[in-house]
Amino acid sequence: MIAKVLAVLWAVIIFILSVMRTPKLTGVQIPYLDKIAHIVMYAIFAFLLLLAFHHLIQTNKKVILLIVSVSLGYGILMEFAQKKIFLSRSFEISDIVANLTGILIAVVIYKLNYLAKTTKT
Repeated sequence: MIAKVLAVLWAVIIFILSVMRTPKLTGVQIPYLDKIAHIVMYAIFAFLLLLAFHHLIQTNKKVILLIVSVSLGYGILMEFAQKKIFLSRSFEISDIVANLTGILIAVVIYKLNYLAKTTKT
């Protein structure tokens, strides 16, 4: 139950960060910081969803594909919202690719963790 609540809260955080103006950072510039942020945010989001629906994944592996689709769909929706509604932000395909990268990283970590636990028993 807690993972479901955290996943919803994380989706709200993603929404807020997706619609607010990005601050101009001065000083040290980190290359691709924006893409790193997308990867991390969507990895956490997908991982929370995987944990939230772990009991369903145990009986139906297609749930993982559904979680990937929902996570990616949410990211695409945020990009289109930035393009059409929140005009201070911009639509970028590279952000969607970064989101998908984070989602797939979450799936790999989840599977490695899950497989490690199932092979020990």
